[in-house]
Amino acid sequence: MEADDRGSALDLIQAEAGATDEYAAIASDILEEIRERFNLVPYGRFERTTTAWPRHMDFVHGPNLRGRAKNRHAFNNLRNSLSVAISRFLENPTSWDGEPTGEQKRDIIDQIKATATQNLKQLSRRRLRQQPQPQWQTAYGYRGTGSTRDRRDTVEAIYARWVPIPSSIGNPDTQEFLNEVKTAVLNAIEDTRREAVEQRSTKKLNGGGCPH
Repeated sequence: MEADDRGSALDLIQAEAGATDEYAAIASDILEEIRERFNLVPYGRFERTTTAWPRHMDFVHGPNLRGRAKNRHAFNNLRNSLSVAISRFLENPTSWDGEPTGEQKRDIIDQIKATATQNLKQLSRRRLRQQPQPQWQTAYGYRGTGSTRDRRDTVEAIYARWVPIPSSIGNPDTQEFLNEVKTAVLNAIEDTRREAVEQRSTKKLNGGGCPH
C-alpha cells in the first residue's frame, strides 16, 4: 500500500474512532468485571503483615515499608483488559479507503493496536499507581481493630475515583477517564499516520516520488 493510500485509510479509521460512542460501553464491561473480581477477594487478603502486604495477594497490592509499589497487579488487570477490548474495537473498521489487501489491512491494524497498547499501559499505570499513591499509602497505614475493613474500603475507593464505571451522565471523573481512553486510541492512530507521512517523505527524498 502506498503511503498516500495508507494515510487515507488512517483518516477513515481515525474519523470512526473519534466519532464512536462505544468507549463508555467498553469501559463499563471491563470495569464491572474488575469490580466483580475485586468483590470476590476475601477480607483476609487485605490484612497487613509486619513488613508488607502479603506477597500472595494476586489482585491488589499496596506499597511496602520501603515504598516499592506492590499495586502493580491492579494496574496490570486494567491495562490488560483495556488492551484486549480496544484491540477488538479496532479490529474491523467499517470502511477502508481504496482496496487494500488483507495483509495491508492487518499491517495497519496491528501497528495501531501495538501503539494503543503502550498508551493504555501508561494510562493504567498513571491511574492506578501514580495518581492514587497517597491513598495506597493510607490503606497500608491502617492498624488495629477494623483496619482490614478500612484498608479494603480505601482500595475500593481508589477504583471508584480513578477508574469509575460509566453509569451516570455528566460525572466529571467518569468523563475524564473516558476521554483519556479515547485519547490513547486516537493518539495511536495519529502516531501510525505520522509514520506513514515520514515514509512518504523519505521515499520522495530518495527519488521514489519524483516524476520521470
